[in-house]
Amino acid sequence: RVGIFSLLIDNKHPDYVESFSDPEAYAEKMTKELREGGAEIVIALTHLKASQDIEILEALGDDGPDLVIGGHEHDKQMHEVDGRYIIKADADAKTAIIAKVTINTNSPPDVDFEFRDINSDITPDPVVQKKVDWWFTQFDNKYCDDLKLPLGCTKDKFSFAKVKLIAEELQIRKYETNFGNWITDQALHAYKKEGAQIAFLNSGSIRLNQNILQGSNITRSHIEEIFPYKSNLKLIQITGADLQNIINHSIEDWTGNGWWLQIAGFAFTFNPETKKAENLTLLSDKGPRPILPDEEILAVTGDYLLDSSMGTKDGYTMLNMKLVVSEKDSAELSAIVITELKANYDTGIGPELEGRICNTEKKGKCLAIEK
Repeated sequence: RVGIFSLLIDNKHPDYVESFSDPEAYAEKMTKELREGGAEIVIALTHLKASQDIEILEALGDDGPDLVIGGHEHDKQMHEVDGRYIIKADADAKTAIIAKVTINTNSPPDVDFEFRDINSDITPDPVVQKKVDWWFTQFDNKYCDDLKLPLGCTKDKFSFAKVKLIAEELQIRKYETNFGNWITDQALHAYKKEGAQIAFLNSGSIRLNQNILQGSNITRSHIEEIFPYKSNLKLIQITGADLQNIINHSIEDWTGNGWWLQIAGFAFTFNPETKKAENLTLLSDKGPRPILPDEEILAVTGDYLLDSSMGTKDGYTMLNMKLVVSEKDSAELSAIVITELKANYDTGIGPELEGRICNTEKKGKCLAIEK
């Protein structure tokens, strides 16, 4: 007999949700109720950060669930806490978890599992595919009608990719990518006249989760998938010390998290082994130079990282709306990106990896200056 309960991250939520229960207390309560109801094993289905899943198992021990099958992170992973497992598969059904659970009388169950690849060459079920196609058609018709555009508008070309544009999540949430560079460059350029020096965007706000192949058109559909949520850009004033704290959070729990930053106007060195970010470097028009802790910097970022009313701010608690020093009514990221793509309709875009984020485990260019 299997007992199942779920836990959800305390993030942006509908108005009818008044509050969230403490996940640890709720996990203890539900585990107890399910076992008293006859469950021989209790499984928690969670949409929490892996660190939260781990904290729950560490805090509750035998009073907590026997197995956690989780989400939120988009890359497959496994964690073990005193004989109990946390398992998460890849996003977008790239892998599936196949788990065999064997109940033990006086100890946590044995869990034998594998991550099974779901290959793209699997033949779709024709009945399901027909239904999927029908829903896509309904969406396209409704979307284009709402915008008062001709049917098929989601396939409208804005530009094309001169090189392969890297936006797949296991890359853009772990490393500097050429498409991440290009998008962040547009954010920085939007406030250049106001003196903006740097820009940073959380990778979780760039949600395409696929690469755009060289020679492929960049369409309205791509932009809608990249930016499913509006992102109003803001110009804020921070110090070099603030930026160091921001980057320190960006590399927390590396790899594959949405708070990983794509950046423009500066560079740094990241050592995954020591878990340190160092050598903050301003990439100014006069050439690269070290960023000093007490110097003031004008930075561009999205409002999600600044406004706690919109959600968790991806953990960037050091950023505050009071830091805003300038704002443009028209500085909406997807609109800026569309405008720039259309300006390159015939020429295409071909951004490069420049060495803004210098991962010590990877060879390549590095713009960061060693102190």
